[in-house]
Amino acid sequence: MYSELQWYMKRAQKPALKSFLQKWGIAFSPFMPHLSEEIWHSLGKEGFAVEQPFPQADESAIDESAELGELVVSSIVHDAQMIQERFGKKPSKIYVYAADSQKRGVYAAMREKKDMRAGIEWAKESNADMGKASAFAKSLMKKVHSLGPILSEDEEFSVLSDAASFLSKEL
Repeated sequence: MYSELQWYMKRAQKPALKSFLQKWGIAFSPFMPHLSEEIWHSLGKEGFAVEQPFPQADESAIDESAELGELVVSSIVHDAQMIQERFGKKPSKIYVYAADSQKRGVYAAMREKKDMRAGIEWAKESNADMGKASAFAKSLMKKVHSLGPILSEDEEFSVLSDAASFLSKEL
C-alpha cells in the first residue's frame, strides 16, 4: 500500500491525499488502530475511525486503461532502475519501444484461448513472420493461463507520450 501511495504522489498532478488518508484510516483501523486514529484526528475528524462505515469502492472511478497505463510506466521505471543497478551507472539515453502488432496479435490469441497454438494459428492467418511469432509464443507459454489485458497500440502510444516528461525526469 505504501509503494502505491509513493507512486501516486510521484504521478498525480493534484493528489487527493486527504481523501486517501481518510479512507485508508478507516479501512486499516481494525489492523492498525493507533495509527489509524492518529491519522483520523490529524485530518480534523470527530469520533473514532474504527466507528466509521467501511469505505465503498466507486466503480465509476475505476479506469482499467489508466491502470494498465500506469503499470506500463511503472514497469519502464523499474526496468530502467534494474539496468542502472546492474551496470552501476545511469545510462545517457533510454529508448522505449511499444510492442508491434504481430506480438499483440499473438498475445491476444494466446490470452483468449490459453493455448500456444492459438498464437501460432493467428500468425499463420496474418502472414506474420513465423520464426518471430513462434519465439514470442514460446516465451509466453509458461504464463499462458495468467496473461492479463493489455493496452491497444494507440493507448500505449498515448500513455508513453503523456509520461515522456515524467520518465525523462525520473530516469
